[in-house]
Amino acid sequence: MATAIRPFDVLNQSLGKRVIVALRGDREYRGIMDGYDIPHINLMLREVDEVTMAGKPEEKHTSHRTVIVRGENIIYISP
Repeated sequence: MATAIRPFDVLNQSLGKRVIVALRGDREYRGIMDGYDIPHINLMLREVDEVTMAGKPEEKHTSHRTVIVRGENIIYISP
């Protein structure tokens, strides 16, 4: 019998690794996840590349040292 993987297990396994975080407003952060809180899933990311989809195929890239993402703005997190 296979063991079920829970969402918080995936988040814990993603700590210290690169993740993609899609946000409201056609933005995406790609960086290393340093932490998150429960129950809001606010994230702390470092070495972040921000991608803004101004209009496909046009993209704007910006780099940040550290970013804190408010959980209510997250659409998905991809490990």
